[in-house]
Amino acid sequence: MPTDAVAPVLLGAVASACLWLAWRGRGRGWLLASLGCGLAALLLWVRAVGPEFGVIYALGVTALGAWALIAHAATPARRDTAIPTPGRASLPTLATVLRGLGTAVLVGPAAFALALVLCLHAVYWLPAGAAARWVTAVFTLPLLWAAVATVLLCLTTRRRAAVGLCLATGLGIALLPTGSLP
Repeated sequence: MPTDAVAPVLLGAVASACLWLAWRGRGRGWLLASLGCGLAALLLWVRAVGPEFGVIYALGVTALGAWALIAHAATPARRDTAIPTPGRASLPTLATVLRGLGTAVLVGPAAFALALVLCLHAVYWLPAGAAARWVTAVFTLPLLWAAVATVLLCLTTRRRAAVGLCLATGLGIALLPTGSLP
């Protein structure tokens, strides 16, 4: 029923708005509110469409809302206030190139590895048939990768983020059950 999706969509939008306010530096209370609304939306989605697609819908709505708010914040309010400045042609320094390369590796392969490990956990632990779990993991993989990459790009210091990402991926790999995939 289409009206069953109204409450989780609204909670997902509220979670996105609270996440945006936390990202803008308004305090940890907004982050906790975002987590609470996101978990409530997840539970309502799971109740409405089942655990396989409920997880995908909850992550998708929250990620799309957060990206829309970030795009809105990045857009200048008025174009006529921008002062055109002449461009200078200068070569980037080695430190700038290495910083950009490190960010690309962190957001690309490292974030993908964490998303892949989390999706493999979904294949093992979600309640459903093997085909439904694989479909859920395949649809969740790009959403998780994009969400992790977005969060990493919002951080000002990426050194601790890289360490945390490596630790989370390593712990996820260590906790994966041994044996063949279902």
